[in-house]
Amino acid sequence: MREGAGVVEAVCEMRQRTGAVVAAILARDGTVLSADVPPGVSAETFAILCATIFGAAGTLGSELRRGRPQRGFVDGPETTTALLAAGPEAILALTSDRSVPRAEARAHAEGLTRLLRAT
Repeated sequence: MREGAGVVEAVCEMRQRTGAVVAAILARDGTVLSADVPPGVSAETFAILCATIFGAAGTLGSELRRGRPQRGFVDGPETTTALLAAGPEAILALTSDRSVPRAEARAHAEGLTRLLRAT
């Protein structure tokens, strides 16, 4: 997957529309492909941690012989981070305030994953 202007704009738009704290597209190895993060947040650290979490879930799926996960959620006291497979090489990560309904954030994220798969 290549980072195109449409993808960068879509990531920024998704962050704005969902009120997300962070929106990013990352390679499964944790490399940042595109990210919209607030000042003081390291996009690289965020990407590495998200890739680690999603990779661990993939290892669990393999161990259980149930396949790779397509999505996962990590709930914290103030935020929820959604991780979605965006093709075989990429992950979409979206961290939203807990006040954003999970279904709304997921719908926006899945729309962006469709865009990513098309590029």
